[in-house]
Amino acid sequence: MLLSFNKVSKNFGEIKVLDNFSINFPKKGTVCLFGKSGIGKTTILNLIAGLLKPDFGYIEGLDTKKISFAFQDERLLLWNTVIENVSVVVNKKSNIDKKEIAKGWLSKVGLLEFCDKKPDELSGGMKQRLVLARALAFDGDIILLDEPFKGLDDASKNTLIDLINEITKDKLVVVVTHSTYEALSLSDTIYVLKGTPIEVVDKLDIDLPCCESYRYNSAFLEYQKKIDALYK
Repeated sequence: MLLSFNKVSKNFGEIKVLDNFSINFPKKGTVCLFGKSGIGKTTILNLIAGLLKPDFGYIEGLDTKKISFAFQDERLLLWNTVIENVSVVVNKKSNIDKKEIAKGWLSKVGLLEFCDKKPDELSGGMKQRLVLARALAFDGDIILLDEPFKGLDDASKNTLIDLINEITKDKLVVVVTHSTYEALSLSDTIYVLKGTPIEVVDKLDIDLPCCESYRYNSAFLEYQKKIDALYK
């Protein structure tokens, strides 16, 4: 069964974040929830992850699904080393296997040489790369990415975008961002949102090569103009 929100409502006190909100997600591919900060996009991710429950309505398609979540606020284990932060989520019985898999992910995000450091010894951008490595190592059926590239320089951001595009082709990825560059570089589908309460302004199906050399070509820029016009 596909993931879908069916007339979901969620309030925080007197603030209506979602009001009879419905949205459908594909079986696989990257879907971007694009909109201004503070409108409640993270609430949608938290509902998918089961960290929040709808006040009204229902969510389908989550039965038996394993969820990976790269949180915006990091939630790293500060008392553990970098490699322990990743290995703790690896589903292997042997600690040796867990550490080897964790090393592989740390290598992919450029943190292998910092294995034995504690999170407090890392820069903000390095912590963000660790958050992504941990989420990807968990190997969920659905991967949730909440502003996944904050604090990263352009080179690191592009490297991670290419990594995510490469390894998530057969999974459903839901990414939250307010960056048109990130949205277009990652997504197969972009939902442009406004609120609160959140409503869908438009749904854009993106047909662009997943390759850095094509970013900012004429097709990319046309999509960007359209999103910017809807975003205002």
